[in-house]
Amino acid sequence: MAFAGLGLEEHTLREVAPNPERSSEFFSTFFALRGFVVLGCWLVILLVAFLLNYRDGAFITAALAGIYFASLNLASYSRTFFRARENLRPEAVLVIIERLSVVILGGVGLWIFGTPEATVAGMAMGTALTALATIAWTARWYAPLRRDMMRPGLVRVSLHHMAPLAMKSMLIAFYMRIDQVMIEAMLTDFEAGQYGQAYRLLESLSLVPAIIVQAALFPRLCRLAGAGELTSFRRAVRTTHLGLFLFSTAVSILLAFIGPWLTMTLAGSDEFADAGSALRLLAWTYPLLCAKDILLAALTALRQVPRLVWGLLSVSVVNVAVNSYAIPTLGIHGAVGATILCEGILVAFYMFLYAKSINKIDT
Repeated sequence: MAFAGLGLEEHTLREVAPNPERSSEFFSTFFALRGFVVLGCWLVILLVAFLLNYRDGAFITAALAGIYFASLNLASYSRTFFRARENLRPEAVLVIIERLSVVILGGVGLWIFGTPEATVAGMAMGTALTALATIAWTARWYAPLRRDMMRPGLVRVSLHHMAPLAMKSMLIAFYMRIDQVMIEAMLTDFEAGQYGQAYRLLESLSLVPAIIVQAALFPRLCRLAGAGELTSFRRAVRTTHLGLFLFSTAVSILLAFIGPWLTMTLAGSDEFADAGSALRLLAWTYPLLCAKDILLAALTALRQVPRLVWGLLSVSVVNVAVNSYAIPTLGIHGAVGATILCEGILVAFYMFLYAKSINKIDT
């Protein structure tokens, strides 16, 4: 199901935010396409479940889980048009309703029937209902679904722009996971768990800049870049960076003090002491993570994604090379050092590319 959305939402935001009159064209064309792709993915899920010899309740659970993720996928694309208009209130309301309905209906299914398929059926019903409400809201107020607005040629043209965005997403996923995979392969499961605990705590904090940047900043940058308002573009980047820098620095200082206590408290034992020291060091990458998210959004809005891809690919290779030496030599602290080094390189590269790109447009 994740394959169904690679690059499409960012491409839609980048095109529709500065040109809201194209909302109906994009929604009518790509919602239909996404629906077919999601249906294909669901059929693949059924086929794989059948080949894996899932029968009766297990097969039904797999089918319902496919409906659950399909509904999330379609609702996610529909909400893109809320962000394109910089109207986040309907999205917030619908997301809250979605989460509540999943928990309530899933809980009811579990309480009444006590089976996995009943629980997943309730969850799928909750996401399906909120997906329908989201689609209806989008079509009514932001992007009417009309057959005469479907543009098959738009798909062909957009694929050229979506491919680098899809590659960027896949490289980011690879870059964010490779160190944990290498630790598990080179060290023990216990040490992989220690690093995983420290990294997961930092990763959970990264949701804060991700939400701010993707939901609020990126649509505005797309609109400003499309309108050629570079002064306002710079101001938005600078203001967001200042706010997140102050927040992330405060969080890093706090984690540097309470990291060991926090990991041991969550683990319930002092066996995870190394995770605490790893978190204490990883905490200082948090300001870099925030800066990286802002620069990624800015460069994507400025249509510099192909250069981003080459940078991500190069740093991913460096990350693997450094980890290959650091992990066997220094353990999980070697992986921490590799992460700090590579994050610093990425941010420096993004800053150089951002300055070069925006100055070139300005002149």
